Amino acid sequence: MVVKSDENAAHDGRVVTGPVEEPEAGAAYQILIDNEVPARRRQAMVEDLRLMIVGSQAPVAHGKRRRKAERFANVTLEADAVSPQDILTADEIEATPKLARAAGLDLGEIDLLRDRASGCVYAVDINKTPHAPPSVFERPGTGWRLMRRAAEAFEEEFVAPVRKK
Repeated sequence: MVVKSDENAAHDGRVVTGPVEEPEAGAAYQILIDNEVPARRRQAMVEDLRLMIVGSQAPVAHGKRRRKAERFANVTLEADAVSPQDILTADEIEATPKLARAAGLDLGEIDLLRDRASGCVYAVDINKTPHAPPSVFERPGTGWRLMRRAAEAFEEEFVAPVRKK
């Protein structure tokens, strides 16, 4: 399983064998998800999926890949901007805003991992402080396009309804 700090953006996850006798204070425990993807380079790679939530919308998504040996580090070697439909099933897309509402998230990002063997997707982190897209996007301007799409969703979800009143 994985043990990681409950602090935001600590990137200190490590694999441990359970059960543990005494859980660490301030730590979260979760199953180890095999999110390895076919290597585009010579080394094994893992992929994280990030879905931005803006109100009831999920306007922005991207996949981030890093070396498997650095699976818990804040290092992105490759990233793809995708639509949520490219990485999630219709049922998963429907479930993510429900998860966000249950967590009290109006604006933020959900980190997802897809298990290689089962195909199941797991939400492993809910971030109430969204971050800009990864800087390693291959095409120039991709990050700006994603943020523009997020801003349009923000306008639709939070600004336009107030203007209508």
